[in-house]
Amino acid sequence: MPSTKILAIRSGSGALLALTLLLNTAHAETGSATAQHASSSKDEAPAPSADCAHFYADINADLKAEMKAGCKPTEAQIGQLMNNPVGNLVMFPLQNDYTRVKGGPIGNYKDVNRTQFIPTFPIKLNDDWNLINRISIPIVSEPVNKHIGGLFGDTPQQIAQDPKTQSIINDPFSRTTGLGDITYVGLVAPSQGKKLGGDGVLIWGVGGTLMVPTASEAVQGTGKYSAGPSAVLAYMGPEWILGIFPQQWWSFASSKKDRPSVNMTNIQYFIQKKLDDAGKWHIGMTPNISINWNAKGGGNKVNLPVGLGINYTTKLAGIPIKYGFEVQYSVIQQSSMPGARWNYRFVILPAIPKFLL
Repeated sequence: MPSTKILAIRSGSGALLALTLLLNTAHAETGSATAQHASSSKDEAPAPSADCAHFYADINADLKAEMKAGCKPTEAQIGQLMNNPVGNLVMFPLQNDYTRVKGGPIGNYKDVNRTQFIPTFPIKLNDDWNLINRISIPIVSEPVNKHIGGLFGDTPQQIAQDPKTQSIINDPFSRTTGLGDITYVGLVAPSQGKKLGGDGVLIWGVGGTLMVPTASEAVQGTGKYSAGPSAVLAYMGPEWILGIFPQQWWSFASSKKDRPSVNMTNIQYFIQKKLDDAGKWHIGMTPNISINWNAKGGGNKVNLPVGLGINYTTKLAGIPIKYGFEVQYSVIQQSSMPGARWNYRFVILPAIPKFLL
């Protein structure tokens, strides 16, 4: 998830070096059968039962109940479930964002790479409610000298006397790679969505989020414990999937040196259109809007990207898996600070539906 770092270095002679970096931060499976032409109808493939036909007609059917009725969920139903942000399935997404950053003191593009492992799993609270748990573990590689983090909270005199200051001035964009801040999201959501007209379903969840200062280098994290509300709201239709997933963090404690307070919002919105009857291919976008409410200057608070990408769902060793690639461009950018311009996102998402466990 995106994070904001504002780094300033001042030398004893009064020279100022400012480095500000904002990271925002079909293969159709078919079964074959050998037809035995005989006069007896018992050799013909049996038609689905009335119960199964009822389930198959609903792309948002309760798949656990469908399995209990002796019916096998269709590929389209599995694909729909994997696009449900509060679906009853265990997911192990691996998401990589390659971001091109520019602006402010950064005249030429600098590259940031953020790889996140995001295990997501539901816990049944009762027959009507689930707790959806989502943990984001990021590995970040960014062009920020790691020694800058050692100066956070220092006075100008301490910065001038620090032996690492000169090396920072000489190479402020030295690349740093390591663990970022880990975030947790917990959402309480109905086990079944609300049926709408046209075979669509409205799904939602509300809860909270927590950001923990686990960064291996100070420049790769906020240095703060932060928490706030989170929610998700989505429409799951037979052709379209539309939704929004906002998160808000306010800092409430520091881990080490005093760091700037955190007041950040991240809003992921998703628009997906099904391309085939089997539900394997979808086209659309899933960008993240980042807002740093503490950024100086009104034009430096928001970064809003749009994008276009494609997703493909199949099976690997019998396990549903989704692949996705998307290109995003920030149509609203920071006016005088470095920020994301282009982002290239690749996702691999294996999942295990709970009805299989």
